Amino acid sequence: MAAPSDISIENLTGVWMLDKKLSTDSDPLLALQGINWVVRKAIGMTEVTVKIKHFEAPSPTTGSTISQIAISQSTNVNLGGTNETRYLDWQEYPQEDHIFGKTIVQSRFIGNSNGVANPVPSVETRTETRDPNVTRYLRAEIDENCMPHDGFLVEKPLAFETLEGGKDGLWIQVVIRSQEPKWIAEQLPNSLDKLSESQKLATEKKEVAAAEHVEDATHATPSLRPTKWQKVKRHYRRFWVLHVAGLIVLLAILLPCLFLLVIPSIAQDLLNSGSIVIDAATVLQPQNDSVLLSIAWHIYVPGPFTVQTEPMQVQLATSQYTVFENYTSWQSFVHNTIFSNTGGLGLKGKIITQLGNIKKLGLDLDKIIPSNGLNQLAGFTIDSATLVLPAESDGTNLIANATLPNQSVLAMEIGNTSVKIQAGDIVIGQGVIENLYLTPGNNSVQIRGTANLTAILDNISTIISKQAQYIRNGYLSLTTKVTEITYNGSRVPYYSDEMSTLALTTQTPLLGLLLNTLSGFLHSNATNVTSVLANGSKEHSTRSTSTNILKGIPTDSTELELIASYHLKRLIKL
Repeated sequence: MAAPSDISIENLTGVWMLDKKLSTDSDPLLALQGINWVVRKAIGMTEVTVKIKHFEAPSPTTGSTISQIAISQSTNVNLGGTNETRYLDWQEYPQEDHIFGKTIVQSRFIGNSNGVANPVPSVETRTETRDPNVTRYLRAEIDENCMPHDGFLVEKPLAFETLEGGKDGLWIQVVIRSQEPKWIAEQLPNSLDKLSESQKLATEKKEVAAAEHVEDATHATPSLRPTKWQKVKRHYRRFWVLHVAGLIVLLAILLPCLFLLVIPSIAQDLLNSGSIVIDAATVLQPQNDSVLLSIAWHIYVPGPFTVQTEPMQVQLATSQYTVFENYTSWQSFVHNTIFSNTGGLGLKGKIITQLGNIKKLGLDLDKIIPSNGLNQLAGFTIDSATLVLPAESDGTNLIANATLPNQSVLAMEIGNTSVKIQAGDIVIGQGVIENLYLTPGNNSVQIRGTANLTAILDNISTIISKQAQYIRNGYLSLTTKVTEITYNGSRVPYYSDEMSTLALTTQTPLLGLLLNTLSGFLHSNATNVTSVLANGSKEHSTRSTSTNILKGIPTDSTELELIASYHLKRLIKL
């Protein structure tokens, strides 16, 4: 730096520009101080401006008035400036900035060394050194080649009465100790405007070399020898840019592999090893060549992961009309669903998943999911039955309430289901379950149809003989078989064909059937009661005939059952 003639070391106030032509390269010194390569190169290529304010003010520690130097450094690039204050009272002051980190700084004025012909400062280095020439070089007694040197050009102090050393010269001694990494720098600047260019150059070299030697001496001091961890930290502070660049290159290679190969593979493996549970499934709007099928399911995956799936199209699980590509396979699925107790539902397709907060992934789903079937509607019962006499306008004379159990999670819209009711092999009636819809659990349905009373009377002996063991316990054994299923007027072949082979046999309370029939008759057609009873008394003699017909009934049958059976033939006429 070049200074005007009115600037002295006792008043350095001004704006200073660093003239790099008068100094050696600062990169080695900055490297020893742990400054990273990028910052060092930026400092080497940029212009450094130093704003100095030299003033008198109270000491922060003692309160006495001392000389203080406020320094603000900036560059013409966006490195960020530094600010510091030098308190010239030789007290230790902490200082921190983004370039040099945390340091302890001491500063003071010193005078010349007495008893020495050449003007050199009265100073001893503050650190141990391995070479005594370090101190001599710092004091300008020798040059960088260890040859004798004439010392500094100096100015005499004006304002100071007490100095360390003589009053024939004035220097500022600065000692900076870094806290991490460990290094110490010592400087002895004086009034640079009084030096020739060669002397200025020598002075700068002395400052740099002194700091370098002090750094080496610091490391040679056993008590300050850095630990391995400190060496590692210093290494990364120096070369962090290279490590960051290497890390960026490594991530540029690894991240695509991670997101394109590794994570999808992990997600696919989690899907394959996870278990899928069907929460609900529906088969709606059955047509002869399509259905509306949907499945709600969730996946259990191992580990602390969450998986989200988007709506997807998979085989046997779509949210739109699915035309059967293979009718035989679909009918096989229907058959297994109806007749199997347990089985598996195969899901195969492409699904879009999201593993936690990671990007969406396309995975292949190909799993067999355990699922309960209808188990042939095991547990089917006809809870009650009533003969409607006289028949309703549409011919209905039989109403039965039945329970259809569904142990699966599958809800099925079946349609209008036509059935026939048999006592053994004899068809005694036909009916329809309108808009049959099976939901999971027990389903209460009503069968409305026609009981063929004539066929019952014509085959009464056969029926009673085959039903004897059930009648003895007060029941009738009836078998219900599906004859045809239609939806919106069209036959549903896969339901009709499969369910027509299913025989639903149950025992119906006989007394309940008779009482429901008589109760319904009495409430719906009271005008015929008198005639029925009158005709019954006139033809009492025919009771023996009825008794002969019912001779197969066990002797412990109730009188009410005998009377009801006797009058059944008469009720046909109503």
